Amino acid sequence: MSAKTIFRILIVLGNLFAVGVATVFIAVLLLLPSLPDIEEIRVLELKVPLRIYSSEGLLMGEYGSERRVPLRIEDAPAKLIAAVLAAEDDRYYEHVGIDYQGLLRAIYINLQAGSRAQGASTITMQVARNFFLSPEKTYARKAKEALLALRLEQLLSKDEILELYLNKIFLGHRSYGFEAASDAYYGKPLADINIAQYAMLAALPKAPSSINPISNPKNALIRRNYVLDRMLELGYIDSAEHDQAIAEPLTDKLHLAQVDLSAPYVVEHIRQIMYERYGENAYEDGYSVYSTVNAKDQEAAVISLRKGLMDYDKRHGYRGAIRNLDLSLLDGKDKILQILQKYQSSKQLVPAVVLEVSQESAKALTKSDEVIEIPWEYIKWARPYITSRSLGKKPEVPGDVLTVGDVIYALSGSEDQWQLTQIPNVEGALVSIDPNDGSVKAMVGGFDYYLNKFNRVTQAVRQMGSNIKPFIYSAALENGFTPASLVSGAPVVVEDESTNVIWRPENYSGKFYGDTRLRKALSLSLNLVSVRLLRSMGAEAAVDHLSSFGFDKEQLPNGLALALGSAEVTPLNVVTGYATFANGGYIVEPYTIDYVKDRYGKTIFTGKRTEVCDICVRKDVDDESESTAQSAVKIADRVISSSNAYIMGELLRGVVKTGTARKAQSLNRTDIGGKTGTTNNFEDAWFSGFSPNVAATVWVGFDTPSDLGRHEAGSKAALPIWIDFMTTALEGTSSQPILPPDNIVRASVHSETGEAVGAEHPQAVEEVFVIGTQPKLELSSMQGTLSSGGNDEQKSVDELF
Repeated sequence: MSAKTIFRILIVLGNLFAVGVATVFIAVLLLLPSLPDIEEIRVLELKVPLRIYSSEGLLMGEYGSERRVPLRIEDAPAKLIAAVLAAEDDRYYEHVGIDYQGLLRAIYINLQAGSRAQGASTITMQVARNFFLSPEKTYARKAKEALLALRLEQLLSKDEILELYLNKIFLGHRSYGFEAASDAYYGKPLADINIAQYAMLAALPKAPSSINPISNPKNALIRRNYVLDRMLELGYIDSAEHDQAIAEPLTDKLHLAQVDLSAPYVVEHIRQIMYERYGENAYEDGYSVYSTVNAKDQEAAVISLRKGLMDYDKRHGYRGAIRNLDLSLLDGKDKILQILQKYQSSKQLVPAVVLEVSQESAKALTKSDEVIEIPWEYIKWARPYITSRSLGKKPEVPGDVLTVGDVIYALSGSEDQWQLTQIPNVEGALVSIDPNDGSVKAMVGGFDYYLNKFNRVTQAVRQMGSNIKPFIYSAALENGFTPASLVSGAPVVVEDESTNVIWRPENYSGKFYGDTRLRKALSLSLNLVSVRLLRSMGAEAAVDHLSSFGFDKEQLPNGLALALGSAEVTPLNVVTGYATFANGGYIVEPYTIDYVKDRYGKTIFTGKRTEVCDICVRKDVDDESESTAQSAVKIADRVISSSNAYIMGELLRGVVKTGTARKAQSLNRTDIGGKTGTTNNFEDAWFSGFSPNVAATVWVGFDTPSDLGRHEAGSKAALPIWIDFMTTALEGTSSQPILPPDNIVRASVHSETGEAVGAEHPQAVEEVFVIGTQPKLELSSMQGTLSSGGNDEQKSVDELF
């Protein structure tokens, strides 16, 4: 070839090179304006889910589309980094964002293979793509990826880029980043897994679906071993480590986000608060919410409420099988199990199909593919349900209750003993707060959140029945009555002037009483006494008094029906009111969030804790300071006098000693008080009570108000749940002495008339009074009188009514 020909070829090649350079230059100029602002990465934060904890730091719930646990580069295990570099970019610390050697090698291999057998994306390019670009596979996107990688390398250090990669990359099963993936696949932090597991995680970025160890273990094992081979080849591990890791079987198993404490009603309540405050960012900005909920109390609340509702349900008979299957038409056990999957379990309550019924027991196949036996002893309770007030004939053998093919619920009891059961139709709620600051210690809004998410603690507005009476009596104390005042318990006829309807209220027992001391009337929950008290002081005065306990004034009926609990409130409203009697007369504001930390561990928000304090200087905080200062508290408002609170506490402790809450004496405490509540037609059953440090309310009823059944009053349906809960809530504490205010005096009165008598009198009982309101011994011959609260004027009960 002549020199002239060579020269011409060189000129052509030179021109082609120039054209290529010019083309690349023009392409770069065209692409540059469309590139995102790389400076954004300095302030860009990874999506980290919202996590909600108990007061002890136990995880109760997690919200967020991306499962991620941030990892700092200095905390990343060396063997993990080695595995990642071996799998994805072994020249990472040598190139400038684009690995030209790797690019040429990939082109050569792909040309030999005749397909895209090997890629050439560096870790930096993957970071650029994951943060800024769409996943589309085009030459334009690839070019942008390369340009962004070059700019990233100028802006950030190698370790900063690698840290972004370790946290951002998707690794399957909602896991973003290696720390989250370690938890998802192994249930352990990165620091606690081995070389084989590091290699498996490092293998995932290439194809988190097709080489996933959960869904495709064969491909995953091949890719993992390739990574281990590369680690050996690059000198990151020695032969012994390599051989040991290669011999390791895949140990991956999907570990869902496990909660340490089940409190779904609380978690959902807090989620709503966080969303209202932070919007969608609540699920992405890595907030850690530490609630006020106490783990021991919450678990006790769940167990107590479920047991109480199941006990109620059992008293009212068996509603029958969910359905009956013709087993002869089903093609084997697999088909039965497939049908059972349609029915949701509820903790220990498991769907099952009856396979065999004998004289002594029944055998059934559970949803979890276990054949169980239910002895007659745990079937014979199942009298047929007819109505809430009537049951069918007692069964005599299992065949009277169960038939082969019945779809039922079975309850796993102690020592693997199975029982016939059913999901209760009745619902309930239990809420407990600390009366001294308003912190919610336990909240259960129903039998099972996963069957019905309606939170009856905060959302169910129901008539409170006799649970309202302590507030009526508290108003009476403010209007001249004392615990020794006599009020008639005789029948009363009331005409509603607005409707011309004649109303004849009755006591729960149907009995009528004569003149009755206030203490005894509250202890026996006498409706007629409450009506007369309200009529005496006027409904308007009572409504004003009740509103100071936190009840919405607009929701309180301004008539005599108020005395019988026609006001519609939530259990959270009720427990707040009862807390006032427990803490000496202050209104507290219930709250569930103690404090919130951001992703960096800084406290950014604290709950509205109310401080009950007689001597504190009032200095209420505004919303701005409450959101930033952990020490910010609100000084509680005093809404009733300390003497009123003390006397009401004494009366409510009397309800436990001698009244409708006598069952609570099983707690063997002298510092608890409370009140039962039952509405018309037994549609709602309540019990609310307290100790100095715990106030709790229980409600039982149907979501659509309906008759609970004969005798299903608060003392039967709700009080046992309260007792079970308080047994745990008060565990480890002894009764506290309740110290009276300085203006309280004790005096002896006649147990029937309320008149002053000497302490030696055979019918003398000790009563508490505000100084000056106690009956005088020299006036004891005057019957049916009321003290007017400190002056000498006496009013006849007959004159009042």
